[in-house]
Parts: sequence; C-alpha cells; structure tokens
Amino acid sequence: MDTDAPGPPGPELKEYTALLRRRWRMVGAGVLGGLVLATAAVFTLPSTYESTAAVQVRPTGMAEFTGERSGRLAGDVNLDTEAQILTSDRVSAAAARRLAGPDTAPPSTGDLRERVSLSVPPNSDVLEITYAARTPRPHATGPPPTPRPTSNSARPRSATSSPPG
Repeated sequence: MDTDAPGPPGPELKEYTALLRRRWRMVGAGVLGGLVLATAAVFTLPSTYESTAAVQVRPTGMAEFTGERSGRLAGDVNLDTEAQILTSDRVSAAAARRLAGPDTAPPSTGDLRERVSLSVPPNSDVLEITYAARTPRPHATGPPPTPRPTSNSARPRSATSSPPG
C-alpha cells in the first residue's frame, strides 16, 4: 500500500521568494523601522560599565574542628554562604570606604550592594563578583605602572657631566 499523499508536499522556495517580491515595501519598511529603533536605543540608553573579578575560595581549616562539609561541591566551603557574607553590611561598608577617593564621599552601602552581583559557576570553587557603574572610573584599571630602574637609569648622573654622544 502506498502511504504518500497525492498533491504537492508544501510551499517551495520559489513561492516564498514570489511572496517577498510582492510584499517588498512591507519588508523594507520593517527593516528600516528596526534600524531606526536600534539606532535610537543605542543613543538614548545609558551605558553600563562592568568589571568582573573571579575569586577562588579556599577552606580555612576550620571544617576539621567543626565537622562541617557542605557547599556546592560537597567540599569544605559553602559558596552560597560566602556570597552572602560578601554582600553583608560589614563587608559593603568596608568596600565603600576603600572606593572613596581623597575628595569624594564613599558610596552608600545600599547603592554598592545594588551594583554588585555574584555568581557561582557550577562545579567550581570560584565566586565571580561583578561591579556595574554608569561611568568608567580612571582608577578601575589599577594604579599606573611604576617605572623600574634599568642599569643605565639606576646610575646617578652628575649635573656637570655631558650626555653620552
């Protein structure tokens, strides 16, 4: 017995291209509208700058005294607890004090906690800490590199000596 149904199996590619040729104005208007909306979104939405640090959490050796063995890997460290400690008031206040510049006030601990997000990748002992802000901070990349003396620059020069020529 034949199981194939009589008739065409469905629309073919040439039928879709014919449909697009007939409706080219609507397709063009949709593409143009999408481009205009995307361009407007790029220029009107505020930028967010994020910095992420990955911190490996190691046990302190206290589990052998308390008998605790918990955590994401059933290891010695509970990363969920460590993440809660990291967002606590005490740690947030200490971080806010360190973020304050010489002529700027420290951010509030609530504002700091809103900007910090934590994630724990599965099957790892790493905490990923992400800080988000509206503007890039100049000291976010760290202090400028300190020049290291070379053999020529470490030697003192007298004011009366002539430059090498």
